[in-house]
Amino acid sequence: MRKYLKIIIATIFFAAATTTCKKDKEVDVTEILLSQGASITMTVGDKITLTPTVEPANATFKEVKWKSSATDIVSVAGGALEALKPGKATITATAGRRSAKCEVTVVAATVPVTAIAITPAGNVSVEVGATTVLTATASPENATNRAVTWSSLHKNIAAVNAQTGVVTGVAAGTATIRATANDGSGITAEKNVTVNNAPTDPFLPGDFDIEIL
Repeated sequence: MRKYLKIIIATIFFAAATTTCKKDKEVDVTEILLSQGASITMTVGDKITLTPTVEPANATFKEVKWKSSATDIVSVAGGALEALKPGKATITATAGRRSAKCEVTVVAATVPVTAIAITPAGNVSVEVGATTVLTATASPENATNRAVTWSSLHKNIAAVNAQTGVVTGVAAGTATIRATANDGSGITAEKNVTVNNAPTDPFLPGDFDIEIL
């Protein structure tokens, strides 16, 4: 009986020693670093991958688990992010008892201007000292910034207000008026404006009293 008891006690001590030895071999994660840093900005539709670096390299539990605080804004799978709609989301990477976070800001996609139409569509003329108004319509309708800036290529003939498109005749001749998209797309449109001298009043009989001697 004592022999069996000794064997049982020895087995218990061996199991305890083995468990302690296994625990001693576990190496905890001390830090997780993300390739994109602590914050990034994405545009709707963008896809990027966060690459984690787990320290130390010989950590026992190096598997990284990912989580998004707003899956409708930014989805994450294995570190691969996809921006779904404008907003903010926090991406958390966890390994062992450590975690790292990346704050993601998602902005709307930019739609550039592709064309500008100037009205009136036909010939435009104005007299010296008078004004006329040009209107610019940028396409497409969902362009992010449809504003334009006006300029005159012949300021000695016609001047134009940069914001309103009001053209003022300066001297007789033809001036080219240009509308440039403000979104940086480089899209422009031009309209020739003819400037005429103001008509002079013709001499009309009866305008002067003539005395005949």
